[in-house]
Amino acid sequence: MLEVEDKKNILYNLLQSLKATRAGKDIEDIIYYNIVGLGECVDVVYNTGFRRRIDVTADSGIAMIRDICKEVY
Repeated sequence: MLEVEDKKNILYNLLQSLKATRAGKDIEDIIYYNIVGLGECVDVVYNTGFRRRIDVTADSGIAMIRDICKEVY
């Protein structure tokens, strides 16, 4: 049986790790969305209010982490 990854839990832990780095020190939150018809995405929310939307449709947990880290750096 295929194990389903808990993307919200992965994002919570990623947020804590990013906040501990210089590249992610200004990140306030990472919000996960699964929008019917559009797919899955996350918003990286910065302390300034700026949001960066990242498409994570069909990403595995590790692929989602890679996609977010590429955009944050």
